[in-house]
Amino acid sequence: HTRSFHVTGVQTCALPIFGNVRVVDFYPRFGFRRIAQSRFTAPITVESARAAPTLDLEKPGDRAWLAALCARARAPDTAFSARDYYPTLLWHLTYMPRPVFRLDEANAAVVASVEEERLVLHDLIAPRPFDLSRVLPRLTSSRVSALEFGFGPEDWWPSAAASPADEPDSPFFVRNLPPLPARAFRFPDLAQT
Repeated sequence: HTRSFHVTGVQTCALPIFGNVRVVDFYPRFGFRRIAQSRFTAPITVESARAAPTLDLEKPGDRAWLAALCARARAPDTAFSARDYYPTLLWHLTYMPRPVFRLDEANAAVVASVEEERLVLHDLIAPRPFDLSRVLPRLTSSRVSALEFGFGPEDWWPSAAASPADEPDSPFFVRNLPPLPARAFRFPDLAQT
């Protein structure tokens, strides 16, 4: 699928592919290059608060609200990311349902879940930046001690630690992409095809 990407503020069309171990030598023959991704985490202490409302994606009105938000949202990471990937996002949320929290005060949505004591932010859809630390208590009903990001959090949580993401079963290849910034990144998990 060709879609819109942002690389250090420049919009470009590129072809991303998440392959498997059998194609590691195949895709480079056609101009694709493999790019290593990172895993981003941060220590936090969050006690639950009054939960934000969640979307019911079986309701046409909630799906329409999310589609409109995706259309005007900025890329989660302005250094390298995708934007306006609502059909792919909806596929992921249908295949593996996760709560989509509606944050009206920030005109945003956050896809989040708690895994053990980690609050995993799978995606963040917003037209402009806001203070993420203020809404974290509204995304969990239990105490959490770590934060994990399913996207590059540089614009949202600059102190997040990056470590190599060991994903040998799903290597990431791109074609027609300008040089990337010399820093760790993660292509949004819920934009992957």
